Amino acid sequence: HNLRNTQEIHDYAVKMTGLGATAHSMDIRGFPPEQAEFTVREEARRHVSGLLHELVRVNGLKEKDITVLCNVPIWASVFGAFPEHGGFSLNPEGASTRRNEIVFRTVNQFKGLESDVVVCVLDHGARIEEAHHRISLELMYIAFTRAKYLLYVVNVR
Repeated sequence: HNLRNTQEIHDYAVKMTGLGATAHSMDIRGFPPEQAEFTVREEARRHVSGLLHELVRVNGLKEKDITVLCNVPIWASVFGAFPEHGGFSLNPEGASTRRNEIVFRTVNQFKGLESDVVVCVLDHGARIEEAHHRISLELMYIAFTRAKYLLYVVNVR
């Protein structure tokens, strides 16, 4: 049984990866995941900044309930040289305890964990050697299924 995700997140993860099809999700309905595609890193960064602003400032979610996941470490990601995103700083170190701070982790760092809201940034063009940062069906399935209620997928090609 999939005890973590809404039906829509579970279905999306199965559709996009072909994995987890034998798991039965709980009967919790939710919003369908949103997916955006970018070829320009700056546009992807602005999109995520807008998402974070909308989630917290407009919709009233708490920063601690949001996690930004990426296949690569923050220094190699679209966020690397930019400390602020939509008025928030991304914290790649520990739990987010300060106002205006949102947790950032690699997918592998977040394996086995969950977050109410996940903004998943898949950087298809990242230049990194470690195999565990390469985008695979398994990595995508892990990333998508970390979200309990809301999932936003940002592909950077």
